[in-house]
Amino acid sequence: MKLAFFGGTFNPPHKGHEMMIDYCYDLFDQLLIIPNRVSPEKLSNPPISEFHRLNMLNILIGEKDIKIDVFELESNKDNYTYHTLKYLIKSYTFSDLYMIIGEDQLSNLLNWYKIDFILKHVKILCFKRESLSKKNHKLQNIQYVPFNYLFSSSRIRKMIGNNIQLKKETINQEVYKYIEDNNLYK
Repeated sequence: MKLAFFGGTFNPPHKGHEMMIDYCYDLFDQLLIIPNRVSPEKLSNPPISEFHRLNMLNILIGEKDIKIDVFELESNKDNYTYHTLKYLIKSYTFSDLYMIIGEDQLSNLLNWYKIDFILKHVKILCFKRESLSKKNHKLQNIQYVPFNYLFSSSRIRKMIGNNIQLKKETINQEVYKYIEDNNLYK
């Protein structure tokens, strides 16, 4: 069984996340979304509440058979992929384990906590922009998916904070309505 996990802060989940999830949905026997409390690299900029991020992820996923695993939200440890991977190995049954990442994570991948353990236990599916540098070309277990979504969660938060109307190409409109209804990122 092929199991894939897609982690992140999802602050907010945007159209790029949705496109990645849609692409992966039929590729794997089971797809997990694993939102974190706060990324160790982003401790100075904590996300909005877990409650709202989980609600937005549920809106984004809709009726798809995708599990949101709250291990990292409930963990008292720093949200390092190493800890999540150990949890997945203990808690799930699979023959192949895939980690879904975007190009932004790839550029720093070799600096991740216990990266050798991670690379030994997962295959990586990386959504990359055409501008991707080849500095990680030595890594053997990475599959690349061409992906040219231009927005990031931080850019979307700035746009919302500046009262810029977001288009459907930027964010799922039901998620956007949730953001507006709950006055998030203002």
